[in-house]
Amino acid sequence: MDEIDKRILYYYLRDGRASQREISKELNISPQVLKYRFDKMVSSGIIKKFVLHMDPAFERLSKAFVAVKNKHDLKNIFTEISCLEETTIYGLYGTKEDIMKNIMMLKNNSERLAMEYIPEINNNINIMDYDRLIVEELKKDPRKPASDIAKDLNLSYKLVSRRIDYLKRKHLISIVPIIDLSMTDISIFVIFSSKFNDLKSMIDDISIINVEDKTYGLAVLLSENLLNAKNIIERCRTIDKNLNVMVVYNYQFYS
Repeated sequence: MDEIDKRILYYYLRDGRASQREISKELNISPQVLKYRFDKMVSSGIIKKFVLHMDPAFERLSKAFVAVKNKHDLKNIFTEISCLEETTIYGLYGTKEDIMKNIMMLKNNSERLAMEYIPEINNNINIMDYDRLIVEELKKDPRKPASDIAKDLNLSYKLVSRRIDYLKRKHLISIVPIIDLSMTDISIFVIFSSKFNDLKSMIDDISIINVEDKTYGLAVLLSENLLNAKNIIERCRTIDKNLNVMVVYNYQFYS
């Protein structure tokens, strides 16, 4: 893998729906070269697939994040992130009662939680009936062009594009490539902070997943390499000295 391949991956991790035309323009290479490199990374197993990450708030459900030392067979998981610190971060969804049952089960099994975060439900969202239809199409094919979705649903292209942008902007959905991190030096890491609002301007451009409320925030962040990730973490710690950081080596999102 060379620097161009790494930059291609970086752009897809930032926006899994970015078109090959957009990325080739950014990298100043031809679409044909980009397609060849992309196809090679897929065939070699570097890029495994693209998935739709959907925040439970889309369905007006509660969510929680817990970091534990051991793997567990938990119900109602929408996120599973394995970290070098020998912890696994689980994103749980459901009613508050369902979530608390899962958390209590962990604690009853003598599991010490390295992190426990139950954000408030975001009520500042406006979900339309056609949003659900659009999301169902994205579940089938996360990179399906807006024009094809519009045609299949008999909706206007402008409406579909606008609603996808809205759902992404509200952090209700994101399209993420699942890549084999062992085959690249790209770094993905998770931060959890009680001063998240003060950190947002530093991390917005490198955020893959972003969850916050009035008190805390959690983000899955992207960096071109481990050294750059270290510099980002150090800058964040000048604002929050108690910043919780976990370095990712494997991840999965379920929708």
